[in-house]
Order: sequence, then structure tokens, then C-alpha cells
Amino acid sequence: MREQSIESLYTKRAALYDFLFLRLLGYENGLKALFNQTDVIKKGIKILDAGCGSGAVIKVLYQIGKNDDTDLQLYGFDKTEAMLKRCRKWMYHNNIFEVTIEQADVLHLDEFSKKHYDFDLIVCSAMLEYIPKKQMLHALQNLKKLLTSQGIFLMFITKDNYFNRLFMHHCWKAEMYTKGDLATLLYSADFHDVTFKCFPFPYNYLNLWGHIVEARIK
Repeated sequence: MREQSIESLYTKRAALYDFLFLRLLGYENGLKALFNQTDVIKKGIKILDAGCGSGAVIKVLYQIGKNDDTDLQLYGFDKTEAMLKRCRKWMYHNNIFEVTIEQADVLHLDEFSKKHYDFDLIVCSAMLEYIPKKQMLHALQNLKKLLTSQGIFLMFITKDNYFNRLFMHHCWKAEMYTKGDLATLLYSADFHDVTFKCFPFPYNYLNLWGHIVEARIK
């Protein structure tokens, strides 16, 4: 029932989500600043945006790939068709045909994984907080199966704090996590080298909202 209510919520609020988080709060710009200072983006790598929504991560990585001539292979999936339609609309208006996106559920990736696997990097931005907590470990294990043996997992997820209890949990139905929660879950899913990162200045205000966690296969 909760999964259906989340999908319904984001179907109704797809445009509001984009305006509020991506434009007003500058989340896309924060992502761009972060990716520009990390070492996870390398020439020719295969990247999955797990829970791509309307395409915030895909847009940023596509532009970085074009600007730096890194020839990135970009894929994405999301459960909510209304969000995917917004991403497809952006792709259509910008004549982008080399990005692959489709509808899929992180808890049921069997059909997706038959076609797409061996990713060098999986980015999961503001999606896993909408998975019931008791199924979070299963979701992480499903994503880990899609990575190469040298793969990297990068997660952006809602922090457990007073602000988010009032806003993200109450208004947007997001689950919240502490650093300890996430480290325990990632190590339980057999990830290694779990490290926490921050949005850089001038987008460091976004750190009030979320954790950035990097984990590796080995």
C-alpha cells in the first residue's frame, strides 16, 4: 500500500518536485558542483541512475560528458512513469538518443538486469528513502548485483534530523537515515570502503537535507 501511495504522490507532484527541489533549491547545480570535484567520473564508463525520476542526475552527467568529451554511457530507471515522461521530454527537446531510460522497480530488478548490468558507477539520488526500511537491504543487494567487480555506488539520501522530520517525512513521505544506519546497511549488503561526502560551497546548504555516501565492491 505504501509503495502505491508514494508512486501516486510523485505522479501528482512531478512538476512541483522539479520546481521546488531542482530549480528553487538548486539541487541540479549542487550535483554538478559535486561531480566536477570527484574522481568517480572517468572516460567511457557505464553509469546507471537508479531512480532517475525526471532526470536530474542524467542531465548533469550528460552535460559533463559532453563538455569533457568523456563519452559516458548513461542509463536510468524509475518506477513512476510520470517522472520518466518528464525526463523523456527533456531528451526529446534536446535531441538526445544515446541515453537509455525505462520503467523498473529497485525491489524487482530481474527483468532489468537481464538487459543491463556491469555498471562502473551506480548513482542513486533521493530514491531509496521511498523504499520501506525493512526492504532497504534487499534494494541495496539488487543494485550491487548490477555493478562490475570494481564498481562504485554513490547514494544521496535524506538525513534523519528535525528539519527533515517536519518537511521531507511529513510532506514528502521520505524515510530518514543516520550515518550509522547507512553504514550498517551498506556493510550488510557486502559493500566496502563506505565514506561520507558533502556538497561543496556554495551548495553546502544542501547538506542539511541529505547524506552523500560512496561505497565500493572491494
